Amino acid sequence: MTRRIGFVDDCLDNFHADVYLKLLRGELADLGFTVAGCTALQTEQSQAWAVANDVPWFDTVDELDAGVDHYAILAPSTPDTHLTLCQQVFPYGKSTYVDKTFAPDLNTAEAIFSLADDHNLAVQTTS
Repeated sequence: MTRRIGFVDDCLDNFHADVYLKLLRGELADLGFTVAGCTALQTEQSQAWAVANDVPWFDTVDELDAGVDHYAILAPSTPDTHLTLCQQVFPYGKSTYVDKTFAPDLNTAEAIFSLADDHNLAVQTTS
C-alpha cells in the first residue's frame, strides 16, 4: 500500500525538499511512501519547483489534503513559518513531520506541540 505524503513549505525551492524527494523516489522507494503533492506560501518559486520535479501542485492545504495520508512541513530556513503551516495542516488530523529547525523559540515550539495535542495528532521532528 502506497502512503502519500504532502509537502508543505514556505518555499519549496530548497535543499531539504530536493533531498527528501530524491530519497523517497530512490533509496527509500521500497518503503511505500510517495510525494503525492505540495503547496507553499511562496507560490511562484514553489510552483516552478513542483513542475521541475513532477510533483502535483495544489493552491491550498485544503485542496492537497484529499490526496495525502501524511504531511511533511519543511521550511528549513524559515522556522518562523512552522506555526502558521502547522495551523493549516494539523486540523486535518494526519501524522506530520516538522522539519528542523522545529521552531525559532521555546514558546513557539510549545505552541506547536499544544496545537498537535488539541488535534490528537502524532507529530515528529528531528530538532
